[in-house]
Amino acid sequence: MNKLNIKEYKIKSGEVRYIFRGAYIGTDVLTGKQVRTDVRGRTKKDVKTKLQRLRNDFIKNECMKKEKQLKTFAVWAVLV
Repeated sequence: MNKLNIKEYKIKSGEVRYIFRGAYIGTDVLTGKQVRTDVRGRTKKDVKTKLQRLRNDFIKNECMKKEKQLKTFAVWAVLV
C-alpha cells in the first residue's frame, strides 16, 4: 500500500481522529464508475485496516457497490 494521505482532525470532545478522503475501493462492473469513499478511524492503523476490509468486501461482492437482488412476484406476494 502506497503512502496514504490520512488527515488528522478533532471531534467536539477534543479527541484526535483520522480520516482518509476519497479512498479508491475499485471499479463497479455494472456502472463502470470508480467507487470511492471516506474512511474514518481512531488511529491511522485503524483507518488502514478499515480500508483494506472495504476493498476485500468489494471484491467478495463481485465488484459491485451494493448487492443487487432481483425479487420476483412470488417473493413479493409472500412478504405481503
